[in-house]
Amino acid sequence: MKLWRKKYKELESIEEEKKKYKEESSISFKEIIDGSILIGPLFRKQMLVIVLIFILCLVYITLRNYAEESYNMRLKLSKEVKDLRYESISVDADLMFIGKQSEVKKRVQKESLGLKVSKEPPIKIYKE
Repeated sequence: MKLWRKKYKELESIEEEKKKYKEESSISFKEIIDGSILIGPLFRKQMLVIVLIFILCLVYITLRNYAEESYNMRLKLSKEVKDLRYESISVDADLMFIGKQSEVKKRVQKESLGLKVSKEPPIKIYKE
């Protein structure tokens, strides 16, 4: 008989704990609206988890914005490099054209510097 009473008391205590837990964990729409959920035991127990999730969300948002800015900067720099490459090729072609012997000769005559084309080939100077 004593064993039966002991088991009965254990079952009653378990049922009381279940009722207490249900009362603590039950959330009504009114509690959400009036803000009393923020001072309830369920919220206080989970405060650390909520703060951690909030911090992780902030980190995620920050990293996403940084990645987006980096991607946009990469596209901008890629376009600028492409434009500079085309400009470099254009300038190089102009310099090659200006550096031709016939073009140099025309510019010298146009500006009347009094220079003439040498009729003797260049000679090598050797060090003894």
